[in-house]
Amino acid sequence: MPDGELFAGEAMVLRRWIELTLAPRQESAWPQLVEIFGLRRLGEIFFLLDRNAGGDVSHFVTDGLPRLLQHLSRRTEQRRVEFRGQVRGRIDWPATHKARFAQDADPTRFVCREIHHQFDTAENQLLLALLHRIGLALQALPAFLRNGASIATASPVDPAYRRLATIEAGIRRARRNVYLRQVTLPPAVGAHHLYRARVAELEDYRHVLLLHQRLHQVTANPDAAQVEAYARRVGRDAFLLPGVLNQDAETWLRFGVETMAGLGRAREE
Repeated sequence: MPDGELFAGEAMVLRRWIELTLAPRQESAWPQLVEIFGLRRLGEIFFLLDRNAGGDVSHFVTDGLPRLLQHLSRRTEQRRVEFRGQVRGRIDWPATHKARFAQDADPTRFVCREIHHQFDTAENQLLLALLHRIGLALQALPAFLRNGASIATASPVDPAYRRLATIEAGIRRARRNVYLRQVTLPPAVGAHHLYRARVAELEDYRHVLLLHQRLHQVTANPDAAQVEAYARRVGRDAFLLPGVLNQDAETWLRFGVETMAGLGRAREE
C-alpha cells in the first residue's frame, strides 16, 4: 500500500477511535468479536501482538531465534565408513585389516570413523513446531489488521505492521537455515519435546517452551474467559489499530477502546 494511502487510512481510523472513546459506554464488543473470528483465531492474533515479557514473539524472533539457529542442539554419532585411496576421520585399524583380508587385500582400503552431527532432536522439533504455528497464525491474520498502526497508553511503540513484518522476515530466515531443515516437523508435540526443551543447555529453548505453552493455552480447546483475559492483558497498554475501516474493523476498534479504558477488567481479574 502506498504511503499516502496508508497515512490517509490511519487518519480515518484514528478519528473513529476518538469518536468511540468519547461516545457513551456500550455493551462489550468481545462477544461480537468472538462471533467474527472465533476463539482460536483471536488467541493467535493476540499471541502475535503480545509485548509482555516472555511472550513477545517479535523480540524472540530478533533476539533468541538467531542465537538458537547458531547453536542448535545436536546429537553426535560415530559411523564406520569404508574408503579407497583416501582417509576421512580416524582410521579404525582392526576394521580396516578385517576388510582388507576378507576381500582382495587392497592396501588402499580404509575403514574410518566419521563423526556426524544429528540436529533432529526433540527440542529442535519443538522449535520448528512453534515456528510453523507462528507462520500459520500470520497467514490467518485478517487483512484489515496487516497494515495497522499501534496506539499506546504510555511510551510510543513501533507500528504493528512493522512488528508483523519483522516476525514474518524472521520466520523466513529460519526456514532457510541449513541445519533446521534437517529437523522433522512433529505431527504432535509430546511430553518428551517439552522435557528436552526444559533441560536443554541453552536458555533460549526455555523461551521456546514458554511461547509454545502460551500459544497452546489460548488456541487448543480455548476457554472463552481465558482468551478474553489474555486479549485484554495484551491490548491494555498497546493496541493494534486496523489499517482500514469496515464492519469487522469497527468491532475490533470498539474492543480496543474498552480494553485500553480498563473496561471489562473486573472480568479479567
